Amino acid sequence: MIITDVTARNILKYSSLELHDLPERGIIAIDGPNESGKSSIGEIVCFALFGRTYSLDTGDLEKLIRWGEGHCSATVRFRLNDGGHYEVARFLDRDGNQGVRLNRVGDEENPIARGVEAVENELYTRAGFGYDEFIESFYLAQREITTPHPHSYAVKAMAGISTLEYVADEYAEEMERDQERSRDLEQRIGDVEQELADLDIRPDLLPALQKERDALGQTETRLREGSEALDQASSDYQDEYPQIRVLDRRRGRAGVLRAISLLLALLLTGLWIVLTRFGDQPVGQQADAMLAAVVPQWGAQYVPWLLYGGILFAVLFLLFWGRVIALKGRIATATGAAGRLSEQLQTLDRLPEEEAAATEVAEADDSSDDDSAGTDAGQPPAAAGPESPAPRPGSSEISALCRRIEAVQAQPSEVRDLVGRELAWLRQRLESCRDRIGELDEQLW
Repeated sequence: MIITDVTARNILKYSSLELHDLPERGIIAIDGPNESGKSSIGEIVCFALFGRTYSLDTGDLEKLIRWGEGHCSATVRFRLNDGGHYEVARFLDRDGNQGVRLNRVGDEENPIARGVEAVENELYTRAGFGYDEFIESFYLAQREITTPHPHSYAVKAMAGISTLEYVADEYAEEMERDQERSRDLEQRIGDVEQELADLDIRPDLLPALQKERDALGQTETRLREGSEALDQASSDYQDEYPQIRVLDRRRGRAGVLRAISLLLALLLTGLWIVLTRFGDQPVGQQADAMLAAVVPQWGAQYVPWLLYGGILFAVLFLLFWGRVIALKGRIATATGAAGRLSEQLQTLDRLPEEEAAATEVAEADDSSDDDSAGTDAGQPPAAAGPESPAPRPGSSEISALCRRIEAVQAQPSEVRDLVGRELAWLRQRLESCRDRIGELDEQLW
């Protein structure tokens, strides 16, 4: 620290002290008679930097204020090794209130630190020494004590050695902690190596286990999705079946009425044509006689009504025709459930038996110790598996029912029976698959 300026107001002997542009090199000497204020300059510097002095403790600081004044202030500017020019300004009143700030010279509006404790900590961080080191060095001759020991803390602090020693002590403690952790890790490594040796892990088995796990995962997904889709399709068909039968009967009645309407329209229109075009010919006379025999009070005045009747039945024919078409559309929509059920049954029937049977495969025991203890030489260990699933419907039975389903002839009871057996088989396979997946997951882990 190189002090460049010292200013003070109403402190000790000085109503005003102004020391500017102090030389940054060489030795500064202060000369004067006793009680002329030489030591006061040192007290002012110490107060400005640390808020206390060697001769006054913190409880007597108001004695620094000049007689008759209510407050005092001191400012010290200095340079540090970082090249910065700093200023500490401190204020004190007779009530013991103290204010202080640390800032760069010319930048009072943006202080680096403000407050007694904050300034003291920041000053120690930047300058590398505190009050104790300052007192031991600054007041050495004034206190008339012997030269400090070369290894004293003050000398080390002023020379920067104490910081290095502090860092060295920290490193030594850290190294000791690291060595202790290293010993712990070595012990843990030994324990883990022993655990690995006890486990006798076979890395070459991992790909085969993972491959089987992946294949079973795909099978499990197909079985689960197939079971859900089949169950839903079966429910839809059973729900739609009564409606399909009702719609089919309505379509049959509408078809019959459509045919009758067409026949009557053609008959009446034909009779009208015969009577109007060929009335004086034999065929017309025969038609007239037939109508007279069938219809009482028949006369020529009723001939136009034949045309009206033909038109009426022609309109009815068109209405019934539209009715049949509409019912066919509704039936086609309703029979979509039948198509989905048939398709789902045929899809699941094509599920390869060997793929589903993979759920029954258990892991072979590859331990040589187990081979020698439980099996004969060269004889593979017996495979363990879940209980055999319930018999599923045969392909011929499924195909026959699918044809009846597509024709909407299969009764809901038939569907429930066959689909129930198929779902039972699928769910048992699914459970076996999940059990095996659980075993593989444990082995993989």
